[in-house]
Amino acid sequence: MRQIVRHARFTRELGELLRREPLPKQAEEALAGFEWAVARDPGGFGNAVYGKPGFFCRPFHSESCAYLVLYTFNEMTVTLVSVRSVPSGQF
Repeated sequence: MRQIVRHARFTRELGELLRREPLPKQAEEALAGFEWAVARDPGGFGNAVYGKPGFFCRPFHSESCAYLVLYTFNEMTVTLVSVRSVPSGQF
């Protein structure tokens, strides 16, 4: 499995989102599951980002929110670059 590296931008954005999250413990557990899965198979797990070669994105969900993570990877590491809150639920 590859090592997960959290970019400073990702850490800052995640902190801001968790302060607004009604259930931050569940969000942290959801992120841990996301990190485990993406470390195992980062290329097969995410979707390519249009116009950004080498970058991938993938959503994960907590009890009350959904997030989209932008990441890149090489042979040894997966670097989580950015995270955004995205709409969830029925459209």
